Amino acid sequence: MASISRPGGNVTGVGMIFFSLGPKQLGLMRELLPNVDFFGLLVDPRMASAESQADETEAAGRAMGQRVLVLRARTGREIDAAFATLVRQRAGALLVVGSPFFFTQAHYLITLAARHSLPAMYFRRELVEAGGLMS
Repeated sequence: MASISRPGGNVTGVGMIFFSLGPKQLGLMRELLPNVDFFGLLVDPRMASAESQADETEAAGRAMGQRVLVLRARTGREIDAAFATLVRQRAGALLVVGSPFFFTQAHYLITLAARHSLPAMYFRRELVEAGGLMS
């Protein structure tokens, strides 16, 4: 059966596959924070993989007995609104899905997570090197 790891034919080009990482990230965060049962998932709706990432992560959350709240952000104001929602609804942790926009907002995302004492998992090592919790 064809898959990402065994495509079954010639492959050319480069692709960044973030959409299949959500369930794994959720599992890792659950191991790190076993008492957390409510996670936020921040996605950039401009990314083609955003909805499949959200669907896969929500399904994985249901299978693990975890609640996942999907939040979408395309601007700094929408990031602020997403964090306000997470704080208001008392999310225990946040997963940030890969996006060029979120990469440009890395320091802001890390600052907001720290300000609100919200453990967050990011999509690239550079965000951890800049002060984020894990990737």
